This record gives sequence, C-alpha cells and structure tokens, in this order.
Amino acid sequence: MTETLDLANLLQSPKARDAAIVRLAKQGVAPAEIDWVFKGFVPRPSIYKAIADARRRGETIPHFPKTGGKSRGSVVHLPDDLVASLKPHAERRKVSVQDLIRSLLWTVVDEPPLLDNVLDDLDDLGDGR
Repeated sequence: MTETLDLANLLQSPKARDAAIVRLAKQGVAPAEIDWVFKGFVPRPSIYKAIADARRRGETIPHFPKTGGKSRGSVVHLPDDLVASLKPHAERRKVSVQDLIRSLLWTVVDEPPLLDNVLDDLDDLGDGR
C-alpha cells in the first residue's frame, strides 16, 4: 500500500473518508488493516458500511475472508522480549502487537530496497537473529 492519507482532512469529511476507505478496499486492503491505517479513529462498523455501500453502488471490491478471531496463514513464534519491546509502539498506535508486526512486515516486503537493506544489515550483524 503506497497511498499516503491526510488523516486530519479525511476525518473532517465523511465523504472523503469513505472514498479513501473504498480506494483501499479496492486495492485489497482488508477492513482490519484499513482500521489500522485510520489509527482507530474510524469505527470498524463505519468501515464495513462504506465498503458495503460501494458494493451496492456496483463498485468492484474483493470480499475479505472472515477470520472469526482465528489466525490466517502461518504462525510465527516470537521471543517474549521482542514482543515486549514492541508493545509500547503498538499501544501508542492503538493496535495490537500482532497487527503492528504484520504491518511492519508488509511495509518492508512491499518496498524491495528497504527489504534488501534490512537483510543486508542482518548479514552484517552475523549474530543469528
């Protein structure tokens, strides 16, 4: 996701906010991730409503799997101290540590030069992290 949102302006205008939600959903960004983009300032039901209204107007938006609180994909076990070090950052952003980690990983993976830099730094460290 490369779109930069002017959160202050979007929160002032429900139409602009909903248009941004629909743009993100059309790009395949799931409602939970859209919630993270808006830093929790937009209630999740409002996100779902904007997407449903757009679909009713005939806009093509993918359907996102319902997780029912269950994990999708692979499970990665992280050391407790790593999770603890990320907790203050997640709390400041009003997201879970899991969502923060997921967003960090997607950000790095979506930017190949950044991914290469991170991997090169890990190679240079050589400490098995």
